[in-house]
Amino acid sequence: MLFKKEIKESLCVPQESITISHRYKKYNRYEGYGQEDDDDEELSVFSKNNTYECIIIMTNLTSKRKRLNLIYQVPNGSIPVKGTNHFNSEKISFNAY
Repeated sequence: MLFKKEIKESLCVPQESITISHRYKKYNRYEGYGQEDDDDEELSVFSKNNTYECIIIMTNLTSKRKRLNLIYQVPNGSIPVKGTNHFNSEKISFNAY
C-alpha cells in the first residue's frame, strides 16, 4: 500500500484566530544560531555559502484549543541542514491563550 501527500493550490481564507510570523537568522559556527547582536537587524538579502535558520512563531488568539498542519519547504537551490527535509509537514496543537 502506498500513500502520497500532495499540495494543491486553493483559496486561502485568513483566520483571525491565529497569528504567524517568521524571522531569518544567520548562523555563526562559533556562537550557533540566533546571535544576540542580530536581534534588531532584519535579514533581507541572503548570500551564497552561508547558513540561515528560519524561526516561525505561531500564536493561538482564541480561548479554544487549535490543531493545525504546518507545511514548510526549503527553497529550491538551498541545502537543508541539521536533519531537515526539503519539504515537511507537522501536526501542531495549540493550547488556548
